[in-house]
This record gives sequence, structure tokens and C-alpha cells, in this order.
Amino acid sequence: MRRRTFVYIACSPNPRVGTTLTASLLTTYFAVTNRTVMGFDTNPYDGDFARLHPKSTSVIDIAATRGQIDMFDRLVVPDETPKIVDLWHPAYRRFFEVADNVGFLDEADRSGVTPVLLYHADASQKSLDACQDLGARWPGVEIAIVSNEGAASLDPAHPGHLSRFPTEHGFRIPPLNAVAMAAATDPETPLKELLWDAPDDAPPPPDGLIDWIEDVLAQFRAFELRHALADMEFLW
Repeated sequence: MRRRTFVYIACSPNPRVGTTLTASLLTTYFAVTNRTVMGFDTNPYDGDFARLHPKSTSVIDIAATRGQIDMFDRLVVPDETPKIVDLWHPAYRRFFEVADNVGFLDEADRSGVTPVLLYHADASQKSLDACQDLGARWPGVEIAIVSNEGAASLDPAHPGHLSRFPTEHGFRIPPLNAVAMAAATDPETPLKELLWDAPDDAPPPPDGLIDWIEDVLAQFRAFELRHALADMEFLW
């Protein structure tokens, strides 16, 4: 049986909520599990996602017709290769408009491609409203809320804020000290090289980095396991 092809869209209409970090961590997860991944960085001017993963990530200008074709044509290919879109916040509205215009959801459904919205929540009403709009716009598409506690912490006075978002599943990216975060986002030494492929005489990674990355990758494993179990139940 062929695996489903997942398209992960890390998105938010707001800046500085951690979409690039999530896209990069998910790419690292597939790398350390020995799988090919295809990334799309929609910031055509200064995209960090492409800088962190230059071999697997293409830079796409969603404002240009050529960029739209290049990306959406590849997103609906059922080749079992995970696709990861880091949706730059200025391109947020345009991306979903183009997706609707080209019939992305219908084509994905015909091809056996499964989109997943990795929606990055913050404490603003705009964030909640936009997520609810997505749920209505793309009914049936899974929305997984990402709470990046280092980039966009929630208001402690409203502990139930996340429960108002239209999803039952999500990911938590814990805060990380500045030294460890700098190492985790250093394009000169990707995380895989730093933690898994480092030579024996390499200095130890910064304090907190190993526990942090293991926490995040465990959440990605749990997500995949949940879908694998659901697929098995469907076969029975």
C-alpha cells in the first residue's frame, strides 16, 4: 500500500510566530528518519527556510504566475514525498486565493494528497478570526495549531484561548535559550549535522538543545503514528 503524500503548510497572517522554525524542524525530522522532503519558501527576498535547507527547498514568489505554477503543480504529485510550505505572512492571503483559483483541494483529493495546515496561533483576535475563517474556507482539511512559546507566547490571563481555535490537535514548540536557539537555526551547521552526524571529537551541543529537539520530534512522530493508525483502521 502506498503512503499518503502530506502537504504541510506552516502559516499565519501575523509575523514573528515561528512558521520558519516549524518548517525547518519538520524538515529535520524527515531528514533524521531518512526520508526525502520537498520544501517551498514563499519569501522571495530573504527566506530563512531556504537558507537553512538549501538542498531540499525552492524559493517561490507566490505573486508571480510562474511561481504559482511551479509550486502548486508539485504540491499535488502523489509521490509519497512530504511537501512543506513556509508561508511568509505577506503572502498569506494570496496563497489561499491562488489555491482556491487553481482547484488545489479538489486536485489534492483526486491525487490522494493530504494537506495539513500548521496554523501558528498567537494571542491576538486576528489570529483566532483568521484560523476560524480557514476552517470555514477549507472544511475537512486538518488544522493543527502550533504554539511557539518562544516566538508568540499566549496571554496567561486567558488560558483557554487555544481551545477556541477550530482543531483538536496541535504542536507545542517550547521556549529555548538564546545560545541553543542560535545553534538550532545556524545555516552553516544544520541540526542534523550538529546532533546526529557530528564527529566524535565535536564539542557538546548547547545546554537544553537535545531535550528541546527530542520533545519536538516526538510530537511529529506521534502525529504520523496517529495518521498511520487511522489508515489501518480504514483498511479493516
